[in-house]
Amino acid sequence: MRTSNIKVEFTIPIRPNEPDLNGNIYTEEAILKSLESYKNAPIIIRQQNDAIPIGVINEAYVSWLEQPCVVCKGNIIFGGTDCTVIKSHTNEDNVLVIDEFNITSVGISI
Repeated sequence: MRTSNIKVEFTIPIRPNEPDLNGNIYTEEAILKSLESYKNAPIIIRQQNDAIPIGVINEAYVSWLEQPCVVCKGNIIFGGTDCTVIKSHTNEDNVLVIDEFNITSVGISI
């Protein structure tokens, strides 16, 4: 099932002015200045030493609620769903019409 790119939103937890899991400290100012660089950045899957682009980030902003984080919104370009058809019929134009189905996975094709 696919009618357009899959819209995604994900969060990157941040701890301004504190060491992250790599021991690096990012200032609040540095985080805010970095936001513009997120726009049009690729969404990638890393496999060993390869980076496979699967989508693009359209916007990013910082949410300071509860756990501060960078919120990224974008699209996965090669996405869709896999499903098991439970009930279907063919209409008068000889087109398969799915009446009932279960989603078995949501993913990407690379």
